[in-house]
Amino acid sequence: MLTKANKKLLLAGAACLWSLFVSSAALGQEEGSKSEPSEQGAETDPPASEPPASEESSASFSGVNEAEASADEVPRRKEKEASENKKSPEGSPALVRFRSLLNDQQLAAARLSNYTFDPQYVGYMRVPFTSFLVQLNLRPRVDMAVSSGNLGTGGRFVPALFALPGSTPDADMWGFMASADGSQVRIDIRSPNNPGNLRIYYQNDFSGSTTRGMQYRLQHLYGKFYGIVGGFTFGVFEDPDAWPDTVDYEGPNSVVFARRAVLQYKFALSEHWRFTISAEEPSFYVDTSTDENAMTGESATPHLYAPDSGFSVRWTFGNGSHLRSSAIFRVLGVNGLNSADAAVFGWGANLSGGFNLGESTSLLFWGVYGNGVGGMGNDTSFLSADLALNSSGEWVAPRYLSSMASLTHRWSSHWRSTISHGYVNLETTDLQPADAYRWSHYANGNLIYSFDRHLQIGIEGLYGYKRVENGDDVGRFRGLMSAMYSL
Repeated sequence: MLTKANKKLLLAGAACLWSLFVSSAALGQEEGSKSEPSEQGAETDPPASEPPASEESSASFSGVNEAEASADEVPRRKEKEASENKKSPEGSPALVRFRSLLNDQQLAAARLSNYTFDPQYVGYMRVPFTSFLVQLNLRPRVDMAVSSGNLGTGGRFVPALFALPGSTPDADMWGFMASADGSQVRIDIRSPNNPGNLRIYYQNDFSGSTTRGMQYRLQHLYGKFYGIVGGFTFGVFEDPDAWPDTVDYEGPNSVVFARRAVLQYKFALSEHWRFTISAEEPSFYVDTSTDENAMTGESATPHLYAPDSGFSVRWTFGNGSHLRSSAIFRVLGVNGLNSADAAVFGWGANLSGGFNLGESTSLLFWGVYGNGVGGMGNDTSFLSADLALNSSGEWVAPRYLSSMASLTHRWSSHWRSTISHGYVNLETTDLQPADAYRWSHYANGNLIYSFDRHLQIGIEGLYGYKRVENGDDVGRFRGLMSAMYSL
């Protein structure tokens, strides 16, 4: 019979032979990999589950059997994996400049690959045992304002809805407003540096009503994977990098506001050129005031024939400047009440951009033209501006034109100012009422102080002007102070 000592000796000898066999096999595999490179032209790493031959050999020569060596490798591998999980992933800096606005739109935008304004992912937390990072950002906000008359909207500054003089008893009475409707909840989930660079983003505010405060409103809920974006977010016609730095949460009358259900594909034409194609929810607004039955309350209704479709091209250059052009095409359908059913072609084109004039000054601009796209204007989205009936009984898509220019200067690392102007012109038909909206102006000037990334306070003066079809007009002033907090 074998004694215990002989058994140990045999086990040690077997372990030595096994370690020599594994070492020889590993050496042969390494030589083979050097003589036959992979398709990528680079050497491939050994599988993470296979322990290095030197460690296994060391364990064998020390008289430890194979099972014990494997048991020792488990905690070492877990420690290595835990160490790798603690490494901070790095993203690629976005090609456009981050403007750190009081009413920021840039952070919510879906961007290609792992491009981000925060390459170090500051404020993100790793989800244990996964490759996902998550950031929760609560952005409480308060606005207080004094206005020179009835704005027609509770607290929003929307020239399209200004009450005309004499139309209401308080049309010309000064009024005060305090609101926290611009407070936001943001959740950003990312899997950076992994295939596809998955991102899931959520954002809401509380501006869901023009008459009641703190009403929930979804702003974004989408996923992005391998350049495919699906969910509720910016439509292809909107440029989130061209929104100006206003204290006014509503923003200028002439920018595009098109948040809807989308399915988009984004890809790079080159390092500085980006292309997006999109199919989107066909949200449009029909003026039914000329095709309704006042007795029964019935009226013409929209009919959806096809999704809105469009594309955008963006070029980045210089020190974070950009130019972006986009187009959208739509079928505006209507089921008439006293008129015939119709399907009208609508289209729109816009050009927007931002020029960084040095490190302290930036110029943003936006121009839009088309037929049947008024419902995507920030001002005219409150109206039925996409389809209207004329005296010939034909449904037409009214012409829409808008422009915006904004100049921001940073006086220091804490102080900055912005002046902006917006203009909107909407065509009317000969059947629309005498007080139908025709055009409007919006102007602002502000001074904003940023303590750090956690608090910004701004004061602003606003002026809005509206003119209607019969020539009546109205102008309103507003003085505004706002504070916005951020994690």
